[in-house]
Amino acid sequence: MQDAIRQDPPDLARAMTLQRAGDLAGALALYRQAVERGSADEITYNRMGNILRDLGSAEESIAAFQQAIRIRPGLALTYSNLGNTYYGLGRLEEAIGAYRAAAALQPGLRVLNNLAAALIDHEKPADAVEICRLILAVHPDHQPAKNNMGVALTNLYRFEDSALVFEGILKDDPRSVEALCNLGTAQIEGGKPELAMASFRRAMALKPGYLEPVVNLGNALRYSGRLAEAADVLRQAIAMDPDNGETHVHYALDLLHQGLYEEGWREYEWRWKVPKLRPRPVAVYEPQWGGEPLQGRTLLLYAEQGLGDVLQFARFAPLIAERGGRVSVAAYKPLLEILKTLPGLDAVLDIAAPLPAFDAYLPMMSAPYALGITTPDAIPARIPYLSPRSGSAKKWRRRLKAVRGTKVGLVWSGEPRPYERRAHLIDRRRSMRLEQFAPLAGMPEVAFVSLQKGINAAQAKCPPPGLALIDWMDEIEDLADTAGLIAGLDLVISVDTSIVHLTGALGKPVWMLSRYDACWRWLAGRENSPWYPTLKIFRQPAPEDWASVMARVAQTLAAHCRV
Repeated sequence: MQDAIRQDPPDLARAMTLQRAGDLAGALALYRQAVERGSADEITYNRMGNILRDLGSAEESIAAFQQAIRIRPGLALTYSNLGNTYYGLGRLEEAIGAYRAAAALQPGLRVLNNLAAALIDHEKPADAVEICRLILAVHPDHQPAKNNMGVALTNLYRFEDSALVFEGILKDDPRSVEALCNLGTAQIEGGKPELAMASFRRAMALKPGYLEPVVNLGNALRYSGRLAEAADVLRQAIAMDPDNGETHVHYALDLLHQGLYEEGWREYEWRWKVPKLRPRPVAVYEPQWGGEPLQGRTLLLYAEQGLGDVLQFARFAPLIAERGGRVSVAAYKPLLEILKTLPGLDAVLDIAAPLPAFDAYLPMMSAPYALGITTPDAIPARIPYLSPRSGSAKKWRRRLKAVRGTKVGLVWSGEPRPYERRAHLIDRRRSMRLEQFAPLAGMPEVAFVSLQKGINAAQAKCPPPGLALIDWMDEIEDLADTAGLIAGLDLVISVDTSIVHLTGALGKPVWMLSRYDACWRWLAGRENSPWYPTLKIFRQPAPEDWASVMARVAQTLAAHCRV
């Protein structure tokens, strides 16, 4: 409003006319002349800042808004514009600060809604809900605030509540593609993929050529196990936007799930184009290795993603060393000792520490692509490829010698990771509670040993009635020590965690309890795995159906112990 009523000098009025007509360069030149003359005020700097942002000069845009603030600190418009620039750069903490400053001066609809959106993106959905409530208390029909409210509720895992919000929007505006896409997301994350597919298809019909519902439909199909259909849909999405890295990665996961490794590993290289999936950077400037003979060169194979991924893909290090070079592995601290047991390595390094010089590098999950692993049958399964420390294995064997019966390790939960939304959603589906292991209680000649670490390890203190559980995990120092304990067990039963990978890499029998939408690495419809010959998979027949899984495990374990 303040900007609308002020009277601009003729040259600045002309600049504004050019700006509105889309001649940003011409308008910017006139604004710069005002700066050089010393006649630029806070509104001039605001207009300059907006043009610079639109032209891609974000840092200059920030400087212009900061100068406007120095001239007139109490203008809400400047803080709002500054917040928009920070938001566009992904500097969410600074964007939130700027929006809050603007809202404190003048709590308008746009700035409050932008604040809610930034809070959602910054993983602060509870704060976003409060902001949306403020808006809707005054403007109950404000659709952008309703959409933000629904997204925030989805991010708080309140799927039924968020679905109600989006259904309310659609009641008023049945053609809202945004609400349909958001509703589908709430439905699929809430375990209702069939409803989600219907929502995404409606959105596609309303807005042909729009990428988001097509990709999400592909993901919903993959969640439901309809992998070939998912691949067809994702190919359509790639044709719509061939340079969208995230779509390529979704397609890669679908291909890998089907065992179509040749194309799958190639597509998975697109993760470099997706900031949230991109392998963590290391201070390397040498070329990425492509599978050629190393001829005495040094190569750094470095960890990416989770602990289990590193344990699974570490198997490729000895194969790479056979290409005639010296291979070092850089990994996370909890893995360093166990990875030292890999044969053929030159060194095991802490990825968080300064790295030595080398001739080439390779992200660990690019190893199958570089080595030309084109089918599941080609996966190297030289088991074991990891070993426990001899001292640790002896210590735990002595302790276990006093335990009678078949010794079975149990893991019922992964790491929740509420700070990583995608990982947390997966953990909610893969993890169990110890009480759900009750069907194993009362088995004669079976001794259960906890291998559970993390926040849910406390459940070991209250096992189901009749399930006696030995818990020594407070004495475990790292995964190398865990390996020593596993070496003394007869069997490990675990949900899909790093312990499955550790046990499989040690060559010990392991039964994995798998969620309905199993991870791509376990392939489709199999009870065994080419990655670990000692692995047996017990899959949920329907989402959240752990009861039938545990009934099968109990029956199989009873038969196993009778043999």
